[in-house]
Amino acid sequence: VVETFEKGFLTLFYILYRITAGDYNIAQLVITMLTFSFFAMAMLREGGDKGLPLQLMLIWSNYYFTIYDAGLIRIFLAVAIIYLALSYLFEGNERVFVCLVILAWTFHISAIFMLLILPLGRLPEIERRWGTYIIRLLLVTPVAFIAISRFIVPLLGQRYRGYGTVSGLSLSINKFDVAPLFILCAMRLNNGKEESAPRYYYICLILLALSTIISIMSSMVSLGRLVYYTNLAIVYLCPRVSLRYNGTAFDYFIPAR
Repeated sequence: VVETFEKGFLTLFYILYRITAGDYNIAQLVITMLTFSFFAMAMLREGGDKGLPLQLMLIWSNYYFTIYDAGLIRIFLAVAIIYLALSYLFEGNERVFVCLVILAWTFHISAIFMLLILPLGRLPEIERRWGTYIIRLLLVTPVAFIAISRFIVPLLGQRYRGYGTVSGLSLSINKFDVAPLFILCAMRLNNGKEESAPRYYYICLILLALSTIISIMSSMVSLGRLVYYTNLAIVYLCPRVSLRYNGTAFDYFIPAR
């Protein structure tokens, strides 16, 4: 089973195993510190103090359990690298984004999924057509997920065979856990305000919508862990949607990055 782990993770763990004389607890502590280092680099690139306390709270509340679960330390590290990668995508630096996604892939195979969102940085007129793009995702994603489970997952080997099972669709309220935030942020774009939101804001909205689609589809195919990546949009959006007093009442505004 160990041999089926991703090469980046195996290399890192082997180095730590040699350094720590086989002490697993110390090795996991080092990996956790490395993971938070990637989160910290992303935060510093965002200006350091812009919503820093809220970013830390959101990261901790969404991903704290991965620190203690030995089975999730790989994806925890991959998520942190993707968080840093997104900051480059929002700036239009696609080369660095791709390189970081590939690095994250060497720690958890699911991270390669984030290459599929690369076109989001190039979508024409995203400020006006973001709703149309979400509808297209709603139509395309279910078919893509079933195709991946049926035809691609079996090629990955015995270890991932369970992810190739397609079951019936079932709905529950927890599938829509990020929907309230999506609605709140979407309403901000349709309230007639003069100022327009930065491009990253629309990309994050699409990622939030994708999180809900993935959550719904997870009852059919075992690809629900992909929301760990798309939910990073929450960490980017919440600290940047602020309240401002306009003289008569409070309203929401979206500062530039």
